[in-house]
Formats: sequence, C-alpha cells, structure tokens
Amino acid sequence: MKLFPFLIAVIFSWSASAGQLVIYADNSPEVIAAMSQLADKYKADTGTEVVFLPARVGEIPLRLQADADSLAAGLDVSTADLLVVKDIVFLNTLVQGNWFQPMKSALVEQKVLPSMRDPQGLWTALSFRARTLVYDTELDPAEIAAVNTYEDLAKPEFEGYLCLRSSTAEYTQALTASLIAKNGPEKTAEILTGWLANRTDPDKMYMNDEEIIVAIYNGDCRMGITNSYYLGKALKLNDFLPVGIKFLNKEQGGVHVNGVIAGVSRLSKQAAEAQKFIEFLFSDESQALLAEVNQYYPASQTAAVSPILKAWPDQPVWDVMNWNEIMPHIQEGQELLKQVDYK
Repeated sequence: MKLFPFLIAVIFSWSASAGQLVIYADNSPEVIAAMSQLADKYKADTGTEVVFLPARVGEIPLRLQADADSLAAGLDVSTADLLVVKDIVFLNTLVQGNWFQPMKSALVEQKVLPSMRDPQGLWTALSFRARTLVYDTELDPAEIAAVNTYEDLAKPEFEGYLCLRSSTAEYTQALTASLIAKNGPEKTAEILTGWLANRTDPDKMYMNDEEIIVAIYNGDCRMGITNSYYLGKALKLNDFLPVGIKFLNKEQGGVHVNGVIAGVSRLSKQAAEAQKFIEFLFSDESQALLAEVNQYYPASQTAAVSPILKAWPDQPVWDVMNWNEIMPHIQEGQELLKQVDYK
C-alpha cells in the first residue's frame, strides 16, 4: 500500500522535551548502547539529555522527509538534531538528500583524517573498520605474501580459495564503488569476475562476514574478504582462532575503510548543541568506548586502539581517498555487481 506524505508524517512524528538532543541512528544495538552510555555522561556534565531513536536500515531518509513535510505544513513536531549511520552507502543517501548542515569544528579537523570527514563539515567518521583479507593461518606463507591488493585475489592461482559476501551487503557495494573510483569500471569488472571464479563453492555467497570466518575455520575456504571488526570480535572470544588478517593496498593508497558516521541534521534548530555533542564523542575516553564495543578503530588519531587490533602482526595503511570520491560510484557499483552476476 502506498502511503501519502501526510500519513508518513503522522506515523513518524513525535514530540521531544525542551533541552533534548534527538539522534536518528541506524547502527547496531551495541554501538547505540555505547553512545547511550556516553549520552548519560554528557547529560551529567551539561544537563542536556540526548535521545536515541533507532532506525531500520534505510529508514532515516523517510523519517526526515516526514519531519520536513510536517514542518512545512506548520505542524509542531520534533525532528533529528544529529544523524548517525553505519556505512558509506547510507551516508550517500543522506548526502544526496541534502539532509546535513555544515559544522565548523577545529577539534574534528584536528583529530580525524581528511579522508574520513567532509571538507565542508557535513559529516565525520566516529569510528571505522577495514574491509580486507582474512585467511587460514595454515596456508603457505608464500601464498599470503603473494596477496597484496584486491586485484591479487582475482589471480588464477587462487582458484578454489575464496569465500565472498553477497552483493546485497552494503559493505560489498561500498568496496566495489571504491574499486571503481580507483580503477575504473572495466578493471573493476575484471576483479569482481576473478573473485567469482576463485570461489571454493561457485554456487555459494555468504550472507554475513561471521559465516566467512567460520568457513575458514572449518576448512570450507582458505581466504575471504571481511570487515576487520568481525575477526576482532571473534578473537576476543577465542584468541587461538586460526584465522589471520592482512591489510591490502598498502602501496596503492591504503586499505578500503568504512565507518560509523555522524553529522548535524539540516532540520535541527540546535546545531550548536549538536556539534558540541559530536565533539564530546571525540574525547579519548569516548572514542575508546565507541571503538572497543565492536572492535572498530577510533576515528580520532589520538585515541587508543583496542589491544586485540593493536596486536595483529600486520598493521594497516588507511586509504587516503575521501569518502566523497567513493560515494558517486555507489549506484554504478550496484549496477556493475548485477552485470557480472555477483549474487
């Protein structure tokens, strides 16, 4: 059933109390719980309450449009002051919808790498993860040494080695967009086709990264591409897990990264207070908590990295490409995945 704009507005509208900041967030329960813990401290320090309204994936733009329609109709409704999304793909939707307003924060500019924040202050990473190679530690070291780029995984000598995440995952779509931004669509199609040809099971795509790590542990495949935090979380439970990690593209600009991203909502009437809360999230204490909860990397360059991640024998070089250079290729990447029959 198609809903008319005023019905959507009624469904999503609600009222906030005075002195509250409202956040629309589509992140995992663990991340929202950590941010809520920090919000309690923020309230104790400032007296301002921060309210989180969790959203399903893709729902935030609908909520914002409903809010905008209600406000345009003269209705007295509350709306988001901050927007927090878990991935570049969802960030792109908000950027395309013009749902952010710029902030000017010397603190954010000082602490966050230029690649992980908007030059105009529209958004910034709060924490991030790499999407890179994981492998069976019983492999011949020479085979691991032969994989240094995403393109290397498409070489014929790795036929029968790979487990891959499905194309429906935003992580796959963001990585594909990154490859297009660096290599162009034709070369990226060759890389994707090579990955598909190198799968252990040519009929199987994995629906989550945890399954890939388990498959490597069980011997169902020898290598995979996952987000780094999945291995970090697995090693937190079992530090003897025979799965290693290697950060790719060190000589090609750095490994692809994606993150938890925040910005001030264009609809907010409390932009200064919203920016103040974002800056609060960049204390070393806040950053450590936000990163540790899911074994992410902190976006602040001064914050401590989880001991598990810090102990990995291979350490990363982060991609220098700004996410604004990747986002224009997301739709193109989604179409390319279909073209090469990447299920």
